[in-house]
Amino acid sequence: MKLKEAKEIIKTKLSEGGISNPKEVDELILYATGKSALKTPDYTLKESEQKVLNELMKRRLDHEPLQYIIGEWDFYGKHFLVGDGVLIPRQDTETLVEKCLNDNKQKSGMTVIDLCAGSGCIGLTLEDRLSVSHLLMIEKSRAAFEYLEKNTDNFESDAKLILGDIFDESVIKGLPKADIITCNPPYLSVEDMMPQNLQPEVSFEPFEALFGGQDGLDYYSKIARAYKGVLKKDGKMYLEIGIGQEQEVMTLLIHNGYTNVRKHKDLSGIYRVVTAEVSDEYAD
Repeated sequence: MKLKEAKEIIKTKLSEGGISNPKEVDELILYATGKSALKTPDYTLKESEQKVLNELMKRRLDHEPLQYIIGEWDFYGKHFLVGDGVLIPRQDTETLVEKCLNDNKQKSGMTVIDLCAGSGCIGLTLEDRLSVSHLLMIEKSRAAFEYLEKNTDNFESDAKLILGDIFDESVIKGLPKADIITCNPPYLSVEDMMPQNLQPEVSFEPFEALFGGQDGLDYYSKIARAYKGVLKKDGKMYLEIGIGQEQEVMTLLIHNGYTNVRKHKDLSGIYRVVTAEVSDEYAD
């Protein structure tokens, strides 16, 4: 079968299954055949390649995330390995990274702590783009931690990886004072997690990386209490938030003694990030 014909068949079947992004067809073909195939208009698929493509298409029609199928995804211009058990890097999170880079590009020798690190996309990107002397990334899930290790190795990073709960007192006590604390915590509410409200693809991702309690705010209140003593005097916390959560998260931070609490929009005008500093009472 010619590649052109295969592309049309896959495109049609995916569209019939409710998946209409044409770029996904190319991603599946790249994974099944290698980079050379798409550059060759008259490429003829081998029987083995057709078989692989059919299997990939079936998985995608079951709404398994494309990122899990091909095993990697781009975030801020870098490839991150992903798969079952780890949250998929999203463009929404690039808003947090962009804000962090803009705030800290003139500083040097910083200590960065990334909570709920997952694939490591936040921490490793900051280390790659900023002057970071110490990067610590904390992840509780063993499945996610495996991807964190792989991506850290691929980036040739010297980051310290901690397999543990970000609210474990022994973990917190062992942390140095930080210039930057980042976190993309679970923030979906009970309503968000209802099958009728959740995209089928999202249901493949780890529950513990998505669900943030009844109103989606559980992690924010706990982080606010647990980490105000970890920030340096001039340090800043960067939290990704769900749509419409900005006021509640800001209020939680203010009530826990944070100062200069601000909300920040993404390119679509949606508030995606809340930042905060600590008062002299808690800083070094």
